[in-house]
Amino acid sequence: FLYKNLQCLIIDEADRILDVGFEEEMKKIVKLLPKKRQTMLFSATTTKKTEDLIAVALKKEPIYIGIEEKNKGGLATVAGLEQGYVVCPSEKRFLLLFTFLKKNRKKK
Repeated sequence: FLYKNLQCLIIDEADRILDVGFEEEMKKIVKLLPKKRQTMLFSATTTKKTEDLIAVALKKEPIYIGIEEKNKGGLATVAGLEQGYVVCPSEKRFLLLFTFLKKNRKKK
């Protein structure tokens, strides 16, 4: 893996990563990566630590996508949500994703 060739950085559960003490490590990693890349950061909550990471990892005016404010006190996730994963060889992952999306395109 050559990090200098990285084109897309995805940080999932950013709030949890920072909560367990990896703030400085995340900042160091992000600073090593190429400036010309797409970066996506996902977080259930926005704290001062996530805002600091956003300032380092994302461009000056990132696009925010979030849930509506009216859901703030209620459930943010559908109660019946089922999650899962599949282990497959890396050369088959796009075929598997395409097949899954095609099969489930009419489902919400």
